[in-house]
Amino acid sequence: MVYGHGPDAEPFQENSNVRLLSMHSAELRLATKVRPGQKLVLLDPESDEEQRCRVESVTESPDGDSIVRVQFRDSVLEFWINARKPPGNSNP
Repeated sequence: MVYGHGPDAEPFQENSNVRLLSMHSAELRLATKVRPGQKLVLLDPESDEEQRCRVESVTESPDGDSIVRVQFRDSVLEFWINARKPPGNSNP
């Protein structure tokens, strides 16, 4: 889940799929328009853990969505490990 503010300063929340992932950045597909420098928050709905990030670049795709590259302030390895655990599985 991604939270932020759209170009009109209205808050938005959107489910998103992660395309590429590293410990310091990720690429997301978003329907909501965002711009470089904008701050977003990613939320893992299973754990309610949040990760703040900043939009690094936006590439429009032919289907109308955008590919958004975000940069994290700190390494987020633990966030992604927790976000990818199957429900009910407490083992890493």
